[in-house]
Amino acid sequence: MTALAAPRAARLRRDANDASRFALAAGAALIAHVIVALLMSLNGASHPAPPFMEAVPVEIATQAEIDALTRPLASPRPASPDPRSWRDERLAAIPPPNLAAPPLETPPPRVRETVHATQMLSAEVLAHQRSRAMASFLRSLDAEERLIQLCNIEAMAQIARRYDEFRPDRVVAYAGAETKASGESLTAPRAAFHSNGDWIDFSYVCRASRDRKTIVGFEFSVGESIPRRDWAAKRLPAER
Repeated sequence: MTALAAPRAARLRRDANDASRFALAAGAALIAHVIVALLMSLNGASHPAPPFMEAVPVEIATQAEIDALTRPLASPRPASPDPRSWRDERLAAIPPPNLAAPPLETPPPRVRETVHATQMLSAEVLAHQRSRAMASFLRSLDAEERLIQLCNIEAMAQIARRYDEFRPDRVVAYAGAETKASGESLTAPRAAFHSNGDWIDFSYVCRASRDRKTIVGFEFSVGESIPRRDWAAKRLPAER
């Protein structure tokens, strides 16, 4: 009986954790807005005043001067052909060079690197006024679940800071495998983050303070996009 009860209890506990994690989706969207900031400035321009036009003096011409100006001119002498014209004609017949850009090659796959963060960001994110609801909700969680969510927030901030092409708004730490906790450390070997309508594979190792309220160490590695056909098996919502 005990052997049967243990797996059932584990499943119930995992289902409860899943419900709690999905309840954080709306808060994660707000966290994503806090992480991303945009700045813009506009400059004006002045128009110069038009220049002052001076008066033009006028002289009266005599009849003789008018007759001299209106007398027909002699036909001009035809100009001799320019010996360089044949060269200009040959140059004009040469087609212009093709200045079109060469076709773009498919970029090589990203080299998976391990990034060791030197500055923790989750505390600053949660201190923002727009994150008050999320910070309050995190305080209501048990220590283990609070550690997972703190590490997920740290992951979102670190990925957004490291890679310009990603704007993470959701993290699932247990996408391909369960997380592993040891003391104040949490390892997510097969996690995934949501960015621009896609799910990206990644992993992280996260270390918290002894009270599990602050992240003190974080390292992560970003992989490739997860095919849509694998989302359901990895418990990834079909979000856009």
